[in-house]
Amino acid sequence: MSKKTHPRAAALQILHAVLQQNQALDGAFATTLSRLEPAEISWVKSLCFGLLKQKISLDFIIQSFLDKPTPNPKLNLLLSIGAYQLLYMETPSHAAIFETVELAKEERLPAKLVNAILRQIDRKRNALPLPPELIQYNHPEWLHQLIQGHYPENWQTILSANNQHPPFFIRVNQRKITCQDYRAQLIQQGIEAEFCPGFPDALYLPLAIPVEGLPHFQEGYFSVQDLAAQKAPYLLELKAGQNVLDACAAPGGKACHMLEVSDIHLTCVDHKKGRLTQVEQNLQRLYLKATLLAANSLELDHPPASFDRILIDAPCSGTGVIRRHPDIRFLKCKTDIAQFNVQQKALLNHLWPMLKPTGILLYATCSILPEENTNVIQDFLRTHLDATLQFEAQFLPTEKGPDGFYYAKLAKSKPPSC
Repeated sequence: MSKKTHPRAAALQILHAVLQQNQALDGAFATTLSRLEPAEISWVKSLCFGLLKQKISLDFIIQSFLDKPTPNPKLNLLLSIGAYQLLYMETPSHAAIFETVELAKEERLPAKLVNAILRQIDRKRNALPLPPELIQYNHPEWLHQLIQGHYPENWQTILSANNQHPPFFIRVNQRKITCQDYRAQLIQQGIEAEFCPGFPDALYLPLAIPVEGLPHFQEGYFSVQDLAAQKAPYLLELKAGQNVLDACAAPGGKACHMLEVSDIHLTCVDHKKGRLTQVEQNLQRLYLKATLLAANSLELDHPPASFDRILIDAPCSGTGVIRRHPDIRFLKCKTDIAQFNVQQKALLNHLWPMLKPTGILLYATCSILPEENTNVIQDFLRTHLDATLQFEAQFLPTEKGPDGFYYAKLAKSKPPSC
């Protein structure tokens, strides 16, 4: 029998994988949490999500109690784990300090130093040094300055929203049940749910509830999906019988929504076969069908004018979904933006010929940076005279609203007659 993992040790392992090995948080969870009990999993997730949102400020506070910066990343992480429990969780002080010190001993880190720093933080928790503005919003300097430059009027709101708990939205599968009837079922079970004007399939649940606690998840009555992402099928103006390409389909939320809205012939493409497994699982749960193709969309060789509609949910920085993926602020860097820009333009240029005349291509990202959004589309329009921008929208993260998301709806004109 394998040795049981202590929750704090698991948190240390997960955070080390993210911050020192550049592993995505979801991947680090997948490889570590299986050794924990359900209640422990919930605790570790809460700690890791919250700590990553406050990590930059925590580092500032910890360093204020040290004579010099610690050169040991794991020691810094361990201090952050203890400090986060003291300042942001309901963990009793004695338990937070004792357990963190014990973990320091197991990791052969200076336990006396850990004990001393955490006790000082605990004693002075109501008089801790206030981080400067560039630190208190807990974004890396490059991203803080980029967002502040692009959104001089509301950058504080955006950065603050990124540090809040994300709102919980579901998408009702109206092939199974109407939005009104499903809301009635939720209310009957004591679960508050609100309609979302302008989003016909969406419900907002003030209290996030695991899908197992909501009625008829396995029967395909609903899916969890952010509000902004639910706009895609309606912008595409889908009609029954159309051939539609979802060029970057995994994990399949928008693909399934398109099939719920209209009886289309959908081809889902993703470059990783494992990611397509997620699409297939979602399709099966919702009793939907599509053609799945494991391929790089930049290497697709479909004939010209193969599709009536194309959705490009392009790879991007993810700067619009930081509140859901706090590791983004540590895994991405400024040079990544230019690389995404190149990839996004390449996808548009490669897939545009596959769109039929009078067809619609919808370009989308979960970014709030113009370098990945408006700038990409404007460059494309300058070189493709048969493209017309019919709709453009930049959603920004708000407390009870959608994540940061961008859409550009492009219509293809008919070739001139001879």
